Amino acid sequence: MRYGVFLAAVGCLVSLGLVEHLPAQQRDSTHWLPPEVQGWLSISDLEQLDRAWEQTQLGRLLSSQLFAKAIQAWERQREGQRADVVGLRITWEEIRRIAGGEVALALVHPQGRKPTPVLLVNFQGRENQAADAIRQVHARLQPPTKRRQVELRLHREFSPPLAQYLRRRGNQQRTLLVYFFFNEVLCLTKDLEVAKAIRARMELKTQPNLAADPVFQATMKGLMAQRRGTDQPVCLRWFVRPLGLVRAARAWKGRLLPSGEGGSETEDVDWFEVFSRTGFEQIQGAAGLLTLAGKTYDMEHRIKIYAPRPWKGAVHVLSLYNHQHVLQLPPAWVAGKLASVGRLRLDVLRTFDNIGPLFDQVVADGAEGTWKSSLESIRDDQDGPQVDLREEIMAQLEHDCLLLSAANQARGHDRPRRVVILTIKDTPESRKVVASAIDRYFKPEAKLRDDLIPGLKIWALLPKTNNVPEVEVGPVQVAVGDQHPGVVVPAPKPKPSEPEGVCVYGGHLFYASHLSLLVELLKNLKAAKPSDTPVAQLPDFQRVHQAAEREAQRQGWNHLSFFRFENTAEQFRSTYRLARQNKIAASGNMVIQLLIGLGRLVDENGKQLIDGKLLPPFEKVADQLPAGGVLVHSDPDGWSIVSFVLRPGEHAPKRGS
Repeated sequence: MRYGVFLAAVGCLVSLGLVEHLPAQQRDSTHWLPPEVQGWLSISDLEQLDRAWEQTQLGRLLSSQLFAKAIQAWERQREGQRADVVGLRITWEEIRRIAGGEVALALVHPQGRKPTPVLLVNFQGRENQAADAIRQVHARLQPPTKRRQVELRLHREFSPPLAQYLRRRGNQQRTLLVYFFFNEVLCLTKDLEVAKAIRARMELKTQPNLAADPVFQATMKGLMAQRRGTDQPVCLRWFVRPLGLVRAARAWKGRLLPSGEGGSETEDVDWFEVFSRTGFEQIQGAAGLLTLAGKTYDMEHRIKIYAPRPWKGAVHVLSLYNHQHVLQLPPAWVAGKLASVGRLRLDVLRTFDNIGPLFDQVVADGAEGTWKSSLESIRDDQDGPQVDLREEIMAQLEHDCLLLSAANQARGHDRPRRVVILTIKDTPESRKVVASAIDRYFKPEAKLRDDLIPGLKIWALLPKTNNVPEVEVGPVQVAVGDQHPGVVVPAPKPKPSEPEGVCVYGGHLFYASHLSLLVELLKNLKAAKPSDTPVAQLPDFQRVHQAAEREAQRQGWNHLSFFRFENTAEQFRSTYRLARQNKIAASGNMVIQLLIGLGRLVDENGKQLIDGKLLPPFEKVADQLPAGGVLVHSDPDGWSIVSFVLRPGEHAPKRGS
């Protein structure tokens, strides 16, 4: 009974608008959230975000007749399914109905307590919808049986009061949810003290907040500098403390925090522990602004990573520096259907000299000095290759690096094929030293393939077996009808993994994740004229390159440390193939894995939600995906990044036309 009275009272307060109003400049979640925020995402206007998305090329493509059947089937499958937003007993659909302003989601990690999610929704002008949403939340919190007791406790020191739902088990109690209304904002969280502190900030009581946090301010200052001269509305803002967010997410999910004592309970590398132990806390924060359907780009993502110098330790492996040659066109032998082509300026020796702590953690389980002793063994051991990796290879390289990727041709995989091309110093002695060192280093363990291209030494690195024993599979009997015993056919043999490849040729040191892609590039380099169109001559590349030059000029960046051309169609070719085979769960794409984690692509059993058979052939989609690019500028306090996709009118005509 008292639950109903309470809800009715809250509904009346919300509906009548009996709330005070803060000054407009204060109506922002960053002023209400505590500085212990490890991750924050804010959408200022959901309806504006929807409209902008519908105007993008990808948004129009997904709403076209090509995808109509697949989208309709997906929506029917999701009907009746409820997915709470980070366990706060409210659904994304309900948030959309009540949002009249900013929607912000944060993960807060108070010192000495468990992390808690926080949701803040400005429901200005939608009081009735907000009251209805809370009634639904209340109903979900009621126990299905009397054996599970849930107590509603009202904290009347606030007006309107804070509502806290507690579950009791014996003498123990656990907070299920805390929520309150104030100034046309709905707040939901799982920590009472966090809720009280947020409420106090809303009443303008002086308390530290996210907006005043030095790391947050530094990242936002960098982003505002990037946006100078533009008034295009931002669709989405975000901020993270990279390692802090991972640590908080693990504790929130109930996993143990890293002990810092070394050792791993699994064979897989725990990169969080590796980075935590090797100084990557010096990357203090990162933030981004997303704009859709803008005047300049179809999609635009601006990022600021805050890592003020001087650095210590392994962070120096990220020693990028700005140079005028980064926007130089790729050579003519870089040709064919590549998914991306990037150029990087890297301090090779500094990176090499600081990789030791990472090597020790990943390979030697934290045993300090393993990297150093390994280098000495490779150099001095009479039974080894006797190669000084630093002096004979790294010290002979320039700082220029080409990074290429292409779609994976193997069925069941979408991890791209990659090639790293390092430039050797332009002296006969350096080329001779590097070639000799590579031959001596790989001769004991790799296979020399001098039969692939006449006159070239290509080393094929045999794939690792991962200690999996070979299993002899006998013949398979296949039944033919009910009256026949069947026929015997040979058992299919698993296709062996393609080896990696290494080669020194033409003043470059090549490494490829797939030998076949390396051979393609080397054939182009050796030939007088490449068999495929050079990437630099493709209309898509030219438009992206011109856009990058304009962006760099607008930012006042005379030099860059990284530029990458992205052929969107080729980047997603393999992933799309997996989706059509209903195998999207096997994707190695980071964006796809994020959507899977959010429950948008597969169900709890790993079954793909979108029927791949209803997806159109990739050839009908590829020509409608505009190309894009990425620029990175190294700053004294980190890096500034601009990632963009061209507007539909700016991308090249249909390929082959």
